[in-house]
Amino acid sequence: MPSSKYEGKSAAFQKLVFALKILLGSVPLVVFYCYARFYADGYMDGEWPMYKQVKNYINKTGLYNDFLILGDSTPKFNLNAEALSSEEYSVQNIALGGTTPVEDYYILKEYLERGNTVGTVIIAFAPFHLWHMDCVSTRTEYFHALHFLDVLDMYKNAVSFKDNQNVHNTFFTENPHIGKLLKAAIFYPPKYLPAMNNARFVRRYKGNVDAYHFYEQSKGSHFCGDGINPREAYVNQPSFSAQPMQTAYFRKVLELCREYGIRVIIEQSPLPQMCEEKILDSFEQEYFAFFNSFKSDFDLTCPSKFTYFDNNFFVDAAHMNNAGNAAWTQYIKETYIIPYINTHKPTEVLK
Repeated sequence: MPSSKYEGKSAAFQKLVFALKILLGSVPLVVFYCYARFYADGYMDGEWPMYKQVKNYINKTGLYNDFLILGDSTPKFNLNAEALSSEEYSVQNIALGGTTPVEDYYILKEYLERGNTVGTVIIAFAPFHLWHMDCVSTRTEYFHALHFLDVLDMYKNAVSFKDNQNVHNTFFTENPHIGKLLKAAIFYPPKYLPAMNNARFVRRYKGNVDAYHFYEQSKGSHFCGDGINPREAYVNQPSFSAQPMQTAYFRKVLELCREYGIRVIIEQSPLPQMCEEKILDSFEQEYFAFFNSFKSDFDLTCPSKFTYFDNNFFVDAAHMNNAGNAAWTQYIKETYIIPYINTHKPTEVLK
């Protein structure tokens, strides 16, 4: 019996030692997680403040906007929400560079489910982001732009479209497929250490904080500066075909707007003048036919052709400099904002 007691105490002690080793061994991982999770301003790259500002904004409650701007980097960089707003009417830019209708559905859903309201959404995408997803892993997941349950829902829905090559490459290139999502969720060290090393762990803090405050002041808008470097886009492309998952989620965005009684305006960011003679009619017709195909089911406003602005308004093929931003902002203001203001009183908008 004494021997048995001694052996029992020895086994318990060994278990305690093993548990302590596990606990101590996990300390570095816990410290890394806390640093990665709560001090992202210190090491994340320059797009992080843009994603952080939108995420924080849509998670607020009690917001009302007359207009919300949705889409990818083209409306993010090319429209000035602050200039479109006034003391009586609010415009907020919650577009995000690299996103598609897939991410925009969850962004708008989160905004609305928080009890926030909006009268009209202006949706604008570059054609590229209606046939290709390129930022789900590197931006949306990496920056934790969406709630985890929404990302799981996105993966679940992607299964229906996994035969599409772009969908397969975006969601199903790892085994298990959910692996890369979980790596982002737990701030998997090999995924985040390169950014930390490049930032020397804290070097980006001031720049990210300053950029975040700028986005707040500009009502979510970004600006490219005064550079001029126009380039051709979509030239000699014979046809347009939207990716099936993007199409499904674009419909989900429109259904969400219909459910909440939100007016929908689809716009198209201008292209450089140099593209006008080189974009094929077939591509243009099929592209705008995609948007107009939703008119039978939804009440929306959308253009029927591309708009071309002076080459000197562009810093590349799709993004406008400050002069271009001012010109397109003025166009949006005259086309949509002023007529809206003239026909709606603030008390009527809230009904």
